[in-house]
Amino acid sequence: MSEKLKTIIVDDEPVALRGIEKYVKEIKFLELVGVCENAIDANVMLNEHSVDLMFLDIEMPKITGLDFLQSLKYKPITIVTSAYPGFAVSSYEQDVIDYLVKPVPFERFLKAVNKAKAYYDLSQIKKELVNEEEFIFIKCDKKIEKVFFDDILYIESLHNYVAVYTTSVKFITYLTLKNLEDTLPKSKFIKVQKSFIVSIDKVSSIDEGDVIIDKRRISISRANKDEIIKTILGNNFLKR
Repeated sequence: MSEKLKTIIVDDEPVALRGIEKYVKEIKFLELVGVCENAIDANVMLNEHSVDLMFLDIEMPKITGLDFLQSLKYKPITIVTSAYPGFAVSSYEQDVIDYLVKPVPFERFLKAVNKAKAYYDLSQIKKELVNEEEFIFIKCDKKIEKVFFDDILYIESLHNYVAVYTTSVKFITYLTLKNLEDTLPKSKFIKVQKSFIVSIDKVSSIDEGDVIIDKRRISISRANKDEIIKTILGNNFLKR
């Protein structure tokens, strides 16, 4: 699999942070999404971005890395980086993929990220098998609804809720856009901007910087516009 792992680094030590950042930029299958100096900022980033891999320091202000990790309902693959080897056992109890002791040699870093990549690839294969069922269940008020992927037009973020627009009805559920982004099959859906995920098959046209679905215009993120349009068009775009 050639997909890059979207990566963040959480560390309050500038020297250590820059060192890991330099390593990440040398690995072609890693894409650095952002860096954070504390768990509070990392929590915001995890809610706003899809993150596959997190490098996490333990000793940080306000909340430790392990306490932060324990608080997360949806955890990215995590590699702990710490100056103290004594936290290794408690880290592995949190299901971290590896534990790196600072200063981190590049060869040890490479071994850890290769392990993370292998784990990610395996999880994607399992997710594709699960997604063969072609539906999810979501809770709306007090009722649990079965929603088929083929019926979804697009999904809109409403802060702590999301609206799932289907061919027949709109569902409001207490989830984040990231929750659904991590669950939906990437072959069928794409996040076109921070507030919208769209069904690739339901895009009727692309008009400049917008996708059109069921007469709704949804703007495409300028930062990733070319990549998003290329994904939507796939191999079906005929040009002279």
